[in-house]
Amino acid sequence: MNNFDFVFYLHLLKNIIGVNNELSRALQRNDQDTVNAMNLVNATRRLFKKMKENGWETLLGEVVLFCQKHNVDVVDMSQKFVDPRKKLRMTEELTNDHRYRIEKFIVILDRQIKELDDHFGEIGTELLLTMSSLDPKYSFKAFHQ
Repeated sequence: MNNFDFVFYLHLLKNIIGVNNELSRALQRNDQDTVNAMNLVNATRRLFKKMKENGWETLLGEVVLFCQKHNVDVVDMSQKFVDPRKKLRMTEELTNDHRYRIEKFIVILDRQIKELDDHFGEIGTELLLTMSSLDPKYSFKAFHQ
């Protein structure tokens, strides 16, 4: 638990759960209307895309700061990646930066976005939004527009 890999995954997980937690809490409220819920799903999707595009430096900064504070060796991102689980400790032809940023950070965020897309696809979202116009809650107000 006292290595860079563990700290990296822990911070990445904390950020992802933080975004998903807000959506989950909002969707569980009984007073949530469909339009607002779909807006929250779209906002969560945008947050993940923004994190994917601009969040690497922030995450890496958090991880490095935590490692320095708790005396954990920080991985040099420009060095070649060495898999500690392999017996011969042979280096691969990729850097630590590629390993953590591309193969882990980007891939995991892509999976989160895909999960939202799979559960709340364009057709299903459109159907829910269209059906919400038939809600008698406000005398079918959206239907009349």
